[in-house]
Amino acid sequence: MEPTPARMVTKGRVTAWGMFRDPFRDENLLDLDLRIGGLRVPRPLRRFRLKEWQHVAVVADDLMMAFALVDAHYVANAFCWTASPDGSDFVEHHREAPAFSIEIARDLFGGNCRFDAGGFSARFENRLGERAHRMRLDVRGSGERPAVSADLVLHEDTTAHQPLVVVLPVAPERPMYTHKSVCPISGTVTVGRRRHQLDPARDLALLDVQKTYYPYHTFWRWATFAGRDATGRLLAINLVHNLIQDDERYNENVLWVDGVLHPLSAARFEFDPRDLARPWRIRTTDGRVDLTFSPVGRREGRINAIAVLSDYKECFGRFDGSVVDADGNVIRVEGLHGVAEDHRARF
Repeated sequence: MEPTPARMVTKGRVTAWGMFRDPFRDENLLDLDLRIGGLRVPRPLRRFRLKEWQHVAVVADDLMMAFALVDAHYVANAFCWTASPDGSDFVEHHREAPAFSIEIARDLFGGNCRFDAGGFSARFENRLGERAHRMRLDVRGSGERPAVSADLVLHEDTTAHQPLVVVLPVAPERPMYTHKSVCPISGTVTVGRRRHQLDPARDLALLDVQKTYYPYHTFWRWATFAGRDATGRLLAINLVHNLIQDDERYNENVLWVDGVLHPLSAARFEFDPRDLARPWRIRTTDGRVDLTFSPVGRREGRINAIAVLSDYKECFGRFDGSVVDADGNVIRVEGLHGVAEDHRARF
């Protein structure tokens, strides 16, 4: 891992590529000298190529949940879903809205996110210096779908749980930045008349922040889980296969063991795109990850508007198999809960 530069971009160029020890304080990707077809893209137009989101997956004793705010800068969307760990009681809400309906935080130390459209209101306050991200959701019910509200705190202590911080080339001079972390979570989630109280000594959240200059055509497969193994160790994983060509060198694949980050090699996903309910096999090319993901439920989102396509499938379920840490220790994974995605886009 490299020391973290003060800024992501200096004099129009990415300051450094790779994996970094600490979070960035200045996520200044709009300062990039972006060029398309050899022509420099003016700063006001760069924003339309930058895709940003903040996604949270919750793994609790009696609840699985995911919610996200996504800004493509000419359209915005937000979603949340909740379910029991066995896949029952599934509730999902999704909104698409004009770009003025959303704001994504500039940074994690003092930046805020918001979304307001169609009875879906969200506020995220990122206060990494205070070791906390505060999040509120208030989603109006519709038809048979009950309302969902949440008042949550993600306790991100980077001295106890090292975050994944990378800047990677999805194409020449096209950076992808992500900050991902495993956080104890506290607060409440209310789904209709059911109220869930989250305990930070037991329950976990997986935070995913991303800002990327994606090429027009892109795809990714992603898997993540969190929980404790039979000995009580906290385990979590992040695995991605995307359009990065040299993904043995540049990737965001890591294993967390009790907060310590263990980098992995390239990840590969085997699944039936016609039937995502069948088990997936997920491995890394170094042989250190061999997992079976068994979905118990999923949500889908599809936008097909001539020039824009988003075909998004997020499954949730259990992971089983084995992982090997950087010291060569084999760790059994048995029934840990998480999510996996298959997404292709044109935006």
